Amino acid sequence: MAPAIAGGRVAAAMARHVRAHLEQLTAMGERPGTAAERLEAVLEAYALIITGETGPTSPECSTAKSTPRPPSIGSGRSYAPS
Repeated sequence: MAPAIAGGRVAAAMARHVRAHLEQLTAMGERPGTAAERLEAVLEAYALIITGETGPTSPECSTAKSTPRPPSIGSGRSYAPS
């Protein structure tokens, strides 16, 4: 396979991956609740996404697994692996 084609497939897979994460975060922000509750839900979902603990995955896009884990966020929960 030509490098340009392979690169295009990876780029397309990454675009789908990012789009799915944005849709997930948008849905969290549109849930019922106060602005603070919705913000907390979005931030918690984002923390889980970047640690690779949840969210859409694709074999072509494994960058979430190599992202450093953030410290505990706000509510006293730790997002470190158990």
